[in-house]
Parts: sequence; C-alpha cells; structure tokens
Amino acid sequence: MAIDAAAALETAQQAYLDNAPPFASITQCENYIRACAQLLMLVPTTSGSREGNVGFDVQLISKQHDKAEEWRQANGGGSAAGTAANSNQPSRIVRASLRNFRD
Repeated sequence: MAIDAAAALETAQQAYLDNAPPFASITQCENYIRACAQLLMLVPTTSGSREGNVGFDVQLISKQHDKAEEWRQANGGGSAAGTAANSNQPSRIVRASLRNFRD
C-alpha cells in the first residue's frame, strides 16, 4: 500500500500547528507529540535543485517533541504502556521514543 507523502506531510504540518503549545489538555499534547514524530519522519534534512538548496532544522522539532513528552509526564499523561497496565485492556498503541532519532 503506497502512502502519499505530500498528503501525509500536509496532514502532519496541520496537526503540528493546530496542537501547538500552550497545551490545554493531555489529548492536545499527545496529538502534538504524534505530529512531531510524523514530521521527523517526513521532513528531509536538506532539499534542493540546480538553483539552490534549503536545509530544515529537525533538531528543533526533536526538542519540541521532548518538551511535549515532559509536559505530558508532568501533567499525568503517563506512557502508553503505563495506561494499559492500569486497565484490564491490552495496549494497542505503541509509542517509541524519538530522542536521538537524527543526529
């Protein structure tokens, strides 16, 4: 199944902007974290053509992702595994840490 990268990037960018801090809820923070993770996977570090090149600061997105994770932990969001352990339902969502994803 092919993924439309341009549409996925546009969706991630819109989610990033719609859920930007300051956070009003854990859900907003989690949506922002998800958008940051998607942007880290979809945004190239550099792009260019014969006419010129442009670079993107993915380190900034990574730092924002980490700060949002800290806010979620500080405000009772917990981790996906922690919430599943507290309930009797199995966890269906797995979130990997993207810390140090790109050096």
